[in-house]
Amino acid sequence: MNNNFVIKMFSGDKFSIPEETYTRLKAVQGGGLINIPSFGGAINFSSIESIVPASQIDRSNLKDGFLHDGTPVARRFGTWVDANNPDVKIDFKYYPEVAKDQIFISLEEVDEYNKNLLENKKNSGTQ
Repeated sequence: MNNNFVIKMFSGDKFSIPEETYTRLKAVQGGGLINIPSFGGAINFSSIESIVPASQIDRSNLKDGFLHDGTPVARRFGTWVDANNPDVKIDFKYYPEVAKDQIFISLEEVDEYNKNLLENKKNSGTQ
């Protein structure tokens, strides 16, 4: 996966970034808008809460995230629910990542996962 780091904003938003972008961000002095090519936009440097390697995030303790189809989810009292409609519980049968507590951190990570999945299907000859 190309996105090896996760930016957490003070707003709670999370973005996956490649190592090259992380290296550029480390060199930034002061504040201001920083262009992030991997998601086609810019962020205010002073709005960044933390940047950590994706491998260091314990996904089993996440409180919110995304399913493989991009649906935003939240953990409420130990149960994964639709973040936009907490009355809707997520079915393990259709979303195995929920059963394993392996929720995606950001939509960029979902896109990368789906891109890799499609590439693997093409390479194996199944569609």
